[in-house]
Amino acid sequence: MKRGPVRPILPPRRRRSAIIGLAAAAVGALLFGGATALPANAAELSGVIRDVDVSPTDPRLGTQVQTDIDWCVPNGTRAGDTFSLTLSEYLRTLPPGFSLNDPANDEVVATAVISTTDPAVVTFTMTEYAETHSNVCGTAFIRSGFDNGLTPGVTVPFESVANDGTEFSTDVTPRGGDGPVGDVDEAFKFGRLSPDQGHTDPDDAIQWYVVTPVGPLSRVVISDNPGAGMNIDCATVDLLQGTRNATNIGGTFTRPVVIARTCTADAVSVTVGPIPAGQAVRLGFKIDLDEATGPESHEFANTANVVSTAPNGSVRTDTPSRTLVSSTGGGGGEGDNEPSIDIEKWATADGAVPGDFDTEPGKRVEAGTPIPVTMTIRNDGDEPLTDIAVTDSTLSGPDLIGLTCDFSALGGPATGTTWAGPFAIGAAFECTGTVPAMDSGTLHADSATVVGTGQASGTGVTDDDPFTSTTPPVPAIDIEKWATADGYPAGDADDLPGTAVDIDTPVDVTFTITNDGDEALADVSVGDTTITGPDITDLTCDFSPLGGPATGTTWDGPFGVGDTFECTGVVPGMPIGGVHSDVADVVGVGVESGIEVDDEDPFHVTTPTPKPSIVIVKGDADGNAADTVGDAVTLDDGTTALEFTVTNPGNEPLIDVVVSDRVIEGGRVTGLSCVFPDGSTGTTWDGPFAIGDAFDCTATLSGVAVGSDHHDVATVSGIGIVSGITVIDDDPYFAKRPPADGSGLAITGADGAVTLGGLAGGLLLVGAAVYLVGRRRSSTV
Repeated sequence: MKRGPVRPILPPRRRRSAIIGLAAAAVGALLFGGATALPANAAELSGVIRDVDVSPTDPRLGTQVQTDIDWCVPNGTRAGDTFSLTLSEYLRTLPPGFSLNDPANDEVVATAVISTTDPAVVTFTMTEYAETHSNVCGTAFIRSGFDNGLTPGVTVPFESVANDGTEFSTDVTPRGGDGPVGDVDEAFKFGRLSPDQGHTDPDDAIQWYVVTPVGPLSRVVISDNPGAGMNIDCATVDLLQGTRNATNIGGTFTRPVVIARTCTADAVSVTVGPIPAGQAVRLGFKIDLDEATGPESHEFANTANVVSTAPNGSVRTDTPSRTLVSSTGGGGGEGDNEPSIDIEKWATADGAVPGDFDTEPGKRVEAGTPIPVTMTIRNDGDEPLTDIAVTDSTLSGPDLIGLTCDFSALGGPATGTTWAGPFAIGAAFECTGTVPAMDSGTLHADSATVVGTGQASGTGVTDDDPFTSTTPPVPAIDIEKWATADGYPAGDADDLPGTAVDIDTPVDVTFTITNDGDEALADVSVGDTTITGPDITDLTCDFSPLGGPATGTTWDGPFGVGDTFECTGVVPGMPIGGVHSDVADVVGVGVESGIEVDDEDPFHVTTPTPKPSIVIVKGDADGNAADTVGDAVTLDDGTTALEFTVTNPGNEPLIDVVVSDRVIEGGRVTGLSCVFPDGSTGTTWDGPFAIGDAFDCTATLSGVAVGSDHHDVATVSGIGIVSGITVIDDDPYFAKRPPADGSGLAITGADGAVTLGGLAGGLLLVGAAVYLVGRRRSSTV
């Protein structure tokens, strides 16, 4: 039954479920009664979309527009074939999808699914309707919102692009919105739909808002009963207070004074106040629907009740209302009826599917063995057929014998190969025959054919089905490729990561080719196709043990049954992160049957994944690492030579090497310079810094003050030449310079010494000692 474009939400009522409604991935199944995998040979159709139009061209902001699409698919379109349209970037709140039905019988002609991308893409998938009809055309419509941020009175093109690149455009000039506007002394109501709009997910499908009149007000009671089918999610009830304007509240939001609040799934009521002058309160809450609405459009209407009491005691009652409409889509299609007939021929003993030997070598039987066959003929079109005739044509080997059909179940004769009909839609009958016994090495090939005529249309229809059978010999060939050093089957690296080797390490490979069929082969040829990485080199085969050449990749044969020969080649060395994938193949031709046989075998080689690394080790010229505070070196004069060693312990050369030294405390480090592996000097180097290489740097530490500590950190960084990964390492160095008097206390002064004076300064000495102890204690806090 065709659905109307809009219907109200109806009971039964529900409460919020702990299970979220419907997964987006299941939209297609929900809309169209089940998901069907597309055929492997489904095609993307071109030239299908004929016109796209958007109306009205002057919509009010906050309302909806309709996108109309005219289309026609070519004859021969199959179930699963698709065409698509990238919709205008300005469209919003689109439906998830819809179906296009034949208005005559409501048969689904195509299904449409709309993506959640921006811009959205609507993809139409044809059903079997296209296979049973010709001249299939139709229309589709998508009713949706559009960008509410467009400027009223400014014309913008609503552009869409078909999958074949055809562009369509409609100029749209929006008008001012019909949203909540008016006297700030009146309450008003507005709302928003969720992105899904309740089509597949009923939870939090609507957000309703109620705004009070402007203050000053001593008290306001806001009540809302959403009505049947809509359930308040009380956890989402929210109250905000702000500056009242014509369409909402703004400015700095605060929380209003709440006098009372009650909430159930059926109704919410709040009492707030007082509300200051110029301010208003907004109540917001979300709605769970009883159930997902499906693809059709729905109206969601709601009226609130707002009772406001002014400071002078006067009371005002407002009943603001609002209706929201969800998006939808639909349309239809129709075509001319196409009569059709189908014949399937199969070996009776094997059954319809396993016995359907359409291709050579077909059913293999021993010499002298006849093969009973069955043919199933079905009217798979949309029209009864007349003048049915079944024939069988021999293409190779002996003729089929004893062909006869049984039409009796359909009211026709029990034998024969012709019938006047009528052959009803969906009906079927069977015919039988026998492929005679054959000598060894014989191929039988035939084609069964059925013809008929559309009872009303007069259109002729036909179908055929080949059938093949052979008696031995049956040729076959096998190729196995493996890493020579690993042997077979250990070296048979069919799957990634395959044979793992170090960088720049070539891999010797061996191919073993075997005639594993029942017939000698001629015209043997071996090849190797590179999928990824370097090509295999030096491919050659030794046919000499079988009487052929000692080198090359082709041989006239004969390649005897059970015989084997080998080929060799080399996969070149690869850099870090290298991947080599190839497919070795061999072909040959049966000496007696003339049947070409082939085989192939994949092979993979990989080098290690890049793992760049860099290390810096720093010490002084006396061999002190001093990389912890506890190992700090004592420098009597506050000076020492520093030495750095930088190494590349990773598995990848590095570039953009930078060495630096940062003083954390005390003294200064100067003269930092490195001698890089290429002989250049400095603190930066382009590289490459080879795996395992090292270089040295030097610097001078000076200026460590008497009684002071020193701490610096040497840092080195580099970038993997292949991976692009940045690696960093650092190493600290700690030192200290003792006090001038050896007391372990830091002594300050212009030159680090303290000038003392005579006996009369004794008390000053005591005071100074106390002062110094105080300084020492404070420096360790």
